[in-house]
Amino acid sequence: MSMTISATGIKENSKIFITPLNSTDKQPIIVSAKNIGESFEVSLDSPVSWDVKFDWWVLNVE
Repeated sequence: MSMTISATGIKENSKIFITPLNSTDKQPIIVSAKNIGESFEVSLDSPVSWDVKFDWWVLNVE
């Protein structure tokens, strides 16, 4: 189960912080890919039967 988030500010050294807003069935939300200047992908190891809602924040580190 994965989702791509459009975020043109993603850089190689970006730190992406995810805060779940509802249950993830005790699974961490994983940042599974960074597409520089375009997007990032988040995923769960196992699918759940509901929408997982979350906030995200990108911090660009020098």
